Amino acid sequence: EPPGGNGYQTISLDHQSFGSRKDILRHSGAFVVEDGGLGTLDEYAELLTHIQTAKMDGKPIFVYEDAWHDLNGLLKSMYKRGTIAKSDFKLFKMVNSPYEIRDQLRQLRSTSQPTADQLQPLSSSPDEVLHQPSSS
Repeated sequence: EPPGGNGYQTISLDHQSFGSRKDILRHSGAFVVEDGGLGTLDEYAELLTHIQTAKMDGKPIFVYEDAWHDLNGLLKSMYKRGTIAKSDFKLFKMVNSPYEIRDQLRQLRSTSQPTADQLQPLSSSPDEVLHQPSSS
């Protein structure tokens, strides 16, 4: 039986394929990347790629630092090797609590099309992210 979602959502959508699930992402106004597996990683990477390459408007992406700290270390390593740009760290915001997300979304609500560029610094700026030691 497919997962039924969580106790916080008001709508649950079931998809027959990953393609249709990914397609619905284009219609979302903001994204929260929580703890997950390879499917979550795939969707997160696709979001970043579509926004980075301007195939999709930049929308706020909030990433839980506890769940994705190691991936953030990989992104920092990629930056040091020159395979991604410093500006790519502006595509998402690392957060530590749902309250940070709530506060940011309330600030963005006044704009008709909130974008990732409108996010205010929360737990880390691109420079802070790049200079934090990676846990190994």
